[in-house]
Amino acid sequence: MEPLTWTGSLSGLNYIFYFVVGLLFLSIVVSTLASLVPSSGSRAVSADGTLAADKGASGF
Repeated sequence: MEPLTWTGSLSGLNYIFYFVVGLLFLSIVVSTLASLVPSSGSRAVSADGTLAADKGASGF
């Protein structure tokens, strides 16, 4: 029995698929590493003494 593979002109899709999966993996790694770096956001002090921090997208 022969191994199951892409046939004919569709075999080029393997390289596109590998590239997309590699980008997904790389983006997950970069996002994880970026979450470990503390942000030095500015803090606003209200009149009653409370602090408000602008965390942006990393605050989720």
